[in-house]
Amino acid sequence: MMKNKQNIFQLYGAFSSVRGDRDYQEDQGFVSVEDGKNGIGIICDGIGGLPNGSEASMTAVQKFLEDFITIDKSQEDYSTFLKKEMHRLDARVHGMADKNGRALSAGTTLVAVVIDEEMLSWVSVGDSKIYIVRDNMMVQCNREHNYLTILNEMLKDGIINLDTYNEEIYKGDSLTSFIGMGNLSQIDVNPNPFHLLKNDVVLLCSDGLSKLLMQDEILSVIRRYRDNLEKVLEELQNRAQKKAKTKQVIQDNTTLAIFSYQEKKEKEKTA
Repeated sequence: MMKNKQNIFQLYGAFSSVRGDRDYQEDQGFVSVEDGKNGIGIICDGIGGLPNGSEASMTAVQKFLEDFITIDKSQEDYSTFLKKEMHRLDARVHGMADKNGRALSAGTTLVAVVIDEEMLSWVSVGDSKIYIVRDNMMVQCNREHNYLTILNEMLKDGIINLDTYNEEIYKGDSLTSFIGMGNLSQIDVNPNPFHLLKNDVVLLCSDGLSKLLMQDEILSVIRRYRDNLEKVLEELQNRAQKKAKTKQVIQDNTTLAIFSYQEKKEKEKTA
């Protein structure tokens, strides 16, 4: 007799966050898996160039989770909710004020995923990353909302030449979209859910990882330890730390969230 697929496969998740060499933690995140079928993950990276990045990232995560539990799936799908939610969070962070009512200068990037029985929905604002690993391939789902992306497009389209590109590239990390900027315009969201298959891995990360490790190196770690998500995150954090020391650069806050849809572990099958 053929076994019910829902009894064979299960969703697993893990989370890791380190302060790195910074004196403060501006990353915030959350991962949850329910019933081995449904999951939610979010990472917000407070903008270091603004004075209230940690407050922005904390506010965005907390508000997102509060709003998420109110979803009426009979009225709107996840894609619609996620897009609307980015505008709500943008307005909320943009309107933050101190105890005297003075506006706070604050902002944060945001990546989030919702997994509902094998179906993945995601949203992104800023330059944090969402990757999907299937078999031996790793794909970045979202664009980076920064000046470098604009420069690359302008160079490709012949709007600027290589000399201008090289003159401007030092500003490449400047964000063109973030939660808290007000009148948010750039949002990446998948309009149709992505169907996860057995052994697929979904990784979210702040730029503390992606600026230090190449995509091939991240993939090699996932392929080696994909049956142990906590080990994947531990190894990625260790490699990022070593790479920062080798390059003699400051290791930024580094936050990771990971999910994998895989066959149930033996003890869970018999429980």
